[in-house]
Amino acid sequence: MADSSINVVLTDKVAYIVSLGTHSNSLPTFGTPGIVKLTSKHVPADDKTWIRAFVKTNGTSRHIFTSLSEHTRNGWPRAVYCAPRTMEEENGILICVVFDNEDASTGWSIDVVVSQRDATEYGEPVLYEGA
Repeated sequence: MADSSINVVLTDKVAYIVSLGTHSNSLPTFGTPGIVKLTSKHVPADDKTWIRAFVKTNGTSRHIFTSLSEHTRNGWPRAVYCAPRTMEEENGILICVVFDNEDASTGWSIDVVVSQRDATEYGEPVLYEGA
């Protein structure tokens, strides 16, 4: 029996679930997780309230899991999300961490746990300045 697939939609105040398409009763599987260390060098010069980092994975799957882990900041970020991207002809993921109107450019680090279904590696994060 086919069920509707489930996507989580994040807004300013609430996360809610949207049903789209169909799939079998099995849940999506994810690849081996990796830990990515993000620092102030991953903060764009034109907007210091978030982190935008590209991590090479050699994968293209939209099935990506991410979670915040250890950090050296005061308080937790507002949100974290990932999406598949290609940068300089390398496939990987874009990791974004959003802060509440804080300057994120000072010395700190955040570990993010990531897992992409078809990832074969988790490279060193680099500042992502694309769209």
